[in-house]
Amino acid sequence: MRKLVSILSPVYWTTAKEIGEAVNGFTLTDAVFKRETQVEFATGEILRMTHIARGLDSDGALLLDVVVSGHVLQLQAVADVCVKDYTEDYIQTGPGQLYAQSTRLFTLDGVSVPYTWNHTITYDYTKGKMPFLVETLHASSITTEYNPLEETVAFRIHASIAKGDRSNQCPVGFGLDSTGPYCSDEDECAVRNPCSHTCHNAMGSYYCSCPKGLTISADGRTCQDIDECALGGHTCRAGQDCENIIGSYRCVVRCGNGFRRTADGFSCQDVNECQESNSCHQRCFNTIGSFHCGCDPGYQLKGRKCVDINECETRDTCQHECRNTLGSYQCACPSGYRLTPNGKTCQDIDECLEQNINCGSNQMCFNMRGSYQCIDTPCPPNYQREPLSGFCLKNCPANDLDCDLSTYALEYKLLSLPFGIAAGQDLIRLVAYTHDQVVHPRTTFSMADEDPAIPFALRDENLKGVVFTTRPLREPKTYRMGVRALSYSVDGNVEYRTTFIVYIAVSAYPY
Repeated sequence: MRKLVSILSPVYWTTAKEIGEAVNGFTLTDAVFKRETQVEFATGEILRMTHIARGLDSDGALLLDVVVSGHVLQLQAVADVCVKDYTEDYIQTGPGQLYAQSTRLFTLDGVSVPYTWNHTITYDYTKGKMPFLVETLHASSITTEYNPLEETVAFRIHASIAKGDRSNQCPVGFGLDSTGPYCSDEDECAVRNPCSHTCHNAMGSYYCSCPKGLTISADGRTCQDIDECALGGHTCRAGQDCENIIGSYRCVVRCGNGFRRTADGFSCQDVNECQESNSCHQRCFNTIGSFHCGCDPGYQLKGRKCVDINECETRDTCQHECRNTLGSYQCACPSGYRLTPNGKTCQDIDECLEQNINCGSNQMCFNMRGSYQCIDTPCPPNYQREPLSGFCLKNCPANDLDCDLSTYALEYKLLSLPFGIAAGQDLIRLVAYTHDQVVHPRTTFSMADEDPAIPFALRDENLKGVVFTTRPLREPKTYRMGVRALSYSVDGNVEYRTTFIVYIAVSAYPY
């Protein structure tokens, strides 16, 4: 009873403090009225109450008969119940007729529980009507106290009544009847037909219902099928399957593997798996209730189906990239490479040679692994390029004492390497020549500039300058380094100076 403040609604409506021109129940009806109330809890319980007020006795007490039926939310005796403040809208729906509604909230041990109620009030129409189409009753400071010894419940409520926020407008679900004026109920079912199946008009609202086998969907308007099979609401026997149909279900025969039900659901027939297989790579042999398979090359049998063999999962199938295809595979190479005739390994394309790249004067075409680049290779002043070797040779006119023949040649070396070469690997051997194109017998080699970022070094070995790696080549990059060669005469003077410009390009791939 602690949450049923609505059982007292005739009392606090009759005695509510009147604000402005609004009137309470006593002023309007002289405390003679009939009130029908329905309370609906969010948990599904519905309670109905009928109040009949018969005026005041000789002591000024309200004479009230109450009939209660239905169900309420069950609470433990020690539960902490707190009823929140709320409002009720009273609507003049006709002569001697009011309709009131409210949505309320109480907390049960801190958990909020909403519930709604509505009232239909009838009284002697000769008493007149409210001064407004809508009046709002405010209920606050609500407390309830249960005395277990006396088995009594004490309610305390502060109630006042005033004109509604839109006191001269009818609420949603009502239409204005100018004869009163009154707010008459709008029959949404007749006006808008909002339900997919059956519509039921209610005071200020409506609700929808569905035929047997269907249930109302979340939007409250459309009906959706009840899957009795999934919910277990069927009576099919052992050896039968439940088959859901719209609005009902049916029990059908259960068929084993390799068979399917006939359209009537009462017998089974063999499935021709060979005709219905989705794989065009099977060699299928149908048997009663089953089948067996053979597979085309490039496929393997897993269970009862032929599935493609993914050759790309096999190690060393392709040097670069493997692309699986149905029944086979295909190798692919990065840009600038081509597949060799074995179909697996990749070979660099020499763009400089095959595409006849013309880089222009004072440039050389540098074929790199996977690409190429035009490298600037100018000859210094007083030098001429030797057409066969590509050397820049110094040309000193006769009797030109200012021309120093000691700087004899400038040579460009281009080297393309794969990714991942280890440290300590010899890469190229440089040789200095005399004017007669003979290997000079007394030559030393040195780096023109020491750059710690370059992973290469130089050593003298048997009249050659050997360039080698100082750390693994694990970065695709192009390096430029200078090497100086000094060739000495028999008496120890510098006879020739040869400069080598070495370009080394490291690929992004180990091939």
